[in-house]
Amino acid sequence: MNKISTTPASPPKVPAAADATDWPRLRTMTDADIAHAAADDPDTFVPDAEWMKNARVATPDTQQMVTLRLDPDVLT
Repeated sequence: MNKISTTPASPPKVPAAADATDWPRLRTMTDADIAHAAADDPDTFVPDAEWMKNARVATPDTQQMVTLRLDPDVLT
């Protein structure tokens, strides 16, 4: 028998990230404000009819089985 005892250790506490969202400003934004902000965002992509003409559905040729084990607290 092994004479070295083991003790389970808890993972270190990770501090929560600071929430820098300006919730009062967001709650007062109108649909027009949101549309204007989206239009000014260079990362926004809204497909138009020309883009949709050339669009196609891409599906993978093969599928692979994956097994994932999760702790019960992750699922709740």
